[in-house]
Amino acid sequence: MEGRLLAVGDVHGYREKLEQLIDKVKPTEKDQVVFLGDLIDRGPDSKGVMEYVLNFCRHFPKTVVLRGNHEDLLLQSLKAPHTLSRYFYGGGWQTFESYGAKSYLNFIPQEHLDFLKSRPVYFQTDNYFFVHAGLRPHIPIEGQSSRDLVWIRHEFLKSDYDWGPVIVTGHTPHLKPVLRKKRIVLDTGVCYPEYGLGSLTCCDVRERHYWQV
Repeated sequence: MEGRLLAVGDVHGYREKLEQLIDKVKPTEKDQVVFLGDLIDRGPDSKGVMEYVLNFCRHFPKTVVLRGNHEDLLLQSLKAPHTLSRYFYGGGWQTFESYGAKSYLNFIPQEHLDFLKSRPVYFQTDNYFFVHAGLRPHIPIEGQSSRDLVWIRHEFLKSDYDWGPVIVTGHTPHLKPVLRKKRIVLDTGVCYPEYGLGSLTCCDVRERHYWQV
């Protein structure tokens, strides 16, 4: 029997909510879980999220963890330290504090850094294409730029272009999951409770059933 194909929206450092969500979903070794990126930044425990997800991947080897724009911004900033202020302004300061580090340049353990560097920017099955941000309309999947896959927003959201597979993304917060015929968006603003959001979401993309914390 085929397992579930599960996608988790932007976690943003909320380990407690992630643990509660996974407890609700109860994944098994038959399931495949895809984290859509933005594990880190803005929330209170990015270090804890990283530790949890690394351990989750050990227990469920089919798990896929994509690169989000926050992981991308962190990695780019570490290459060019003069841009770290931009990273910290965008929520990276909370990540820095969660690691309890003293140096701006070496605040993430090498295991965590190597994991982030190795994250793919997309994952594709026969019927689903998982990516953090989206795709540029009227360009086939194989012609997309990695930057657009991680960063694009309005051009993708405003378009009804059909790339073939169902496109599953996070990146842009919505009050509820977007479950359209060819589009699923699972960022439900876990880090924005002050705007009436604040949920973390996982969806069985084949059945269109979702869980939230």
